[in-house]
Amino acid sequence: MARFEFNVNGKAATVMADDPQMPLRYALRNDLDLHGPRFGCGLGQCGACTVHIDGKPVRSCQTPIGKVAGKRILTLEGLGTPAKPHPPQQAFIDEQAVQCGYCVNGMIMQAKALLEDLQFSRSAVTSVDWNSYPILTFPDVPEVVMDYRMSRARRTPLNCQRAVAGKKLR
Repeated sequence: MARFEFNVNGKAATVMADDPQMPLRYALRNDLDLHGPRFGCGLGQCGACTVHIDGKPVRSCQTPIGKVAGKRILTLEGLGTPAKPHPPQQAFIDEQAVQCGYCVNGMIMQAKALLEDLQFSRSAVTSVDWNSYPILTFPDVPEVVMDYRMSRARRTPLNCQRAVAGKKLR
């Protein structure tokens, strides 16, 4: 059995595994009891299992545990708390951008990465295939991300612009 050491949400973590190809998602949920990364498609397409590794969003169902040794991993649990949600979490809460909440982990983790990207733009937000997330019925997830970005820039949020203009931006 091999020993894999890495940092998860700012804390040292060790996982013992027989196979270095075991998906990181299994280690996070089964060994470290972190339930933010969810099992969706298992193919890396839906994004429900998204985590950040060294600041970049990755699909934990497709990332072998052997490739994360010594790296920094951030899960939804490492973002904010119920009392003080991280800004993208708060944006999703404010806009009520969830239905059942199963896949919102991946959307929030992807949104966090986009918001921190120095090359952030509307094209970056709209280039993400938000509709590939399972069970997504909220059609305005990109708008939630842009609304948050606009409010951070101390400009009028898009929701206000839409209300004033009487039309929806898409």
